[in-house]
Amino acid sequence: MLTNNFSIEPYGKKAYHTGIAVPVFSLRTENSSGVGQFSDLKELADFAHRSGMDIIQLLPINDTSTFMDWRDSYPYRAISVFALHPIYLDIHIFWDSYTKIQQEKLLIAELELNALEKNRL
Repeated sequence: MLTNNFSIEPYGKKAYHTGIAVPVFSLRTENSSGVGQFSDLKELADFAHRSGMDIIQLLPINDTSTFMDWRDSYPYRAISVFALHPIYLDIHIFWDSYTKIQQEKLLIAELELNALEKNRL
């Protein structure tokens, strides 16, 4: 049975909502490794709050691996509802478990990836 009793109430003193829609891969901080990562969401939330926004919408961030080729990069596949994609993990959280050689290689790779002009906002 359909009812007509639906209404939208204002949140707090504002009668509207503002926000930002963004894919995680475009969130880049000084600690990012070529693409955005989950830990960058805190800075986005801080930015949204300072800007008076109250909504953050993320494009799908889930693992879409099925075919093991380029088709798996499509974030709207049905399988994407089941797992978070590991590419957005903050590798710095695991820094102490890396060897010195691994740390050096990661720092070099980060510098190279973050220097790419395509990745600049």
